[in-house]
Amino acid sequence: MSDTTLLKRLSRLGVPLMETDDEFDVNQTLAEVAKSNDTRLWESFPVLLVNAARDYRFDYDRVLDHLDTDEEKRGFHNLLQLSMTLYDFFHLSFF
Repeated sequence: MSDTTLLKRLSRLGVPLMETDDEFDVNQTLAEVAKSNDTRLWESFPVLLVNAARDYRFDYDRVLDHLDTDEEKRGFHNLLQLSMTLYDFFHLSFF
């Protein structure tokens, strides 16, 4: 996948780097962010996660299906834990 495609998907999840109206797989996008090793994208992961879950398209197992190695899966779990800790610290709750 090209960087442009990823940036378009990120825009749809709340990081408005580009405008787009195309449909996309939010689970694949979250997996690609976890695999990216790009700290700029990792910093935005809590926002991406909330926006992906807001319309019930986030599916934990489908994200894992897009991750190939144990290292990628650990990275995804770490980003999830970071997000949950951040939400808890700021007393944020989401459905």
